[in-house]
Amino acid sequence: LPIKNDVLVTYPEVKVDKWDANHVRMPHSPQSLYPVSESRLESRWPLVKAALRKDISSSKELEAAIFSYNSRSSQKWSFDALHQFFSKTLDPGETKYFFRTVFPGIVELALDIENKISGGIPFLKKGMNQSISLSQEQAAILLANAFLCTYPRRNSASQNMQYPSINFNRLYQCGSLVSVQQKLKCFINYFRRVYKKRPQGVITFTRRCVKSNNLPIWAESETELSKLYISQNGTIEEDGAGMLEIDFANKYIGGGVLGRGAVQEEIKFLICPELVVTRLFTECLDDNEALIVTGCERYNKYVGYGDTFTWAGNYVENNPKLDCFRRLNSIVIAIDATHFNASPSEQYKLVALNRELNKAYVGFSLGSHGNIATGNWGCGAFKGD
Repeated sequence: LPIKNDVLVTYPEVKVDKWDANHVRMPHSPQSLYPVSESRLESRWPLVKAALRKDISSSKELEAAIFSYNSRSSQKWSFDALHQFFSKTLDPGETKYFFRTVFPGIVELALDIENKISGGIPFLKKGMNQSISLSQEQAAILLANAFLCTYPRRNSASQNMQYPSINFNRLYQCGSLVSVQQKLKCFINYFRRVYKKRPQGVITFTRRCVKSNNLPIWAESETELSKLYISQNGTIEEDGAGMLEIDFANKYIGGGVLGRGAVQEEIKFLICPELVVTRLFTECLDDNEALIVTGCERYNKYVGYGDTFTWAGNYVENNPKLDCFRRLNSIVIAIDATHFNASPSEQYKLVALNRELNKAYVGFSLGSHGNIATGNWGCGAFKGD
């Protein structure tokens, strides 16, 4: 359960290392080993710390540091988008400021994982009803490690086919796409904020699963539709502030946020970067599952959508409300829509209608939270009506 105390205390108090199929394999685990020669393995974490504590003043030097503890990927990864960002998207003064000021803060956050993450983080696996609560500071630490690509066993698709990517290497290799450059602005603004003043709230991530025998029989339902207000203008995050917000998710949570995607789900993850942490431990969603995130904070403004997505500045929430567990008054429900791209007419078949109704039911069945702010089912990208 979320922590009620005024002072957040790392749990468990005694460090416990979990290196198994049920927990995230952490960068600082002593069981994370790295081949330094054909016959010798060394602990990977000291290599990470040594690489990141060097004086890094350019994206090329950052790339070299990351490859020093990901050498097996050095021939596979390209950091073209990262180099474009610091050489062309930002002006020289902004780049200099980042590497002199913000980047050391990101490194400090990342290396603080030794002190602030003392236990294993369990995977939220299929079929489970389970919650994980993290402090916002812990979320920032986990994201800093993702930015620096320190997570072991997450670079091969075959190793984690049921989990989204978490290391930022995919984002760094997306070339000169304008929307990708703007994504980097979102993440760097987030890190600029949290390294200066580490946030003190709590975020709860809940995987919700409803077994088939507990789902409604829709053909027999006599429940009346609730009141509905439809507007052609506005956005979920602006006009639905304080309401339950729907994230029309990819079944791999976050969709293309660390790639080329920039539609509804990705944009939500970019303006609220703490949501990206879900990719670390959330197995892909089944048809009877949803993910609910309580307490994430918004850090960025934006304009545009898809290819026109653009970072529009820093966002600070005025007079934020906290619940008794120190969570912000924000609830995001991730429910993945079916892809109807190949044949949009398939959505009107009974099996498809039941699937989408069940998916929505799972998202809403955790309890009564008042009004719901939503958009087009599947945000329109999956061709659903």
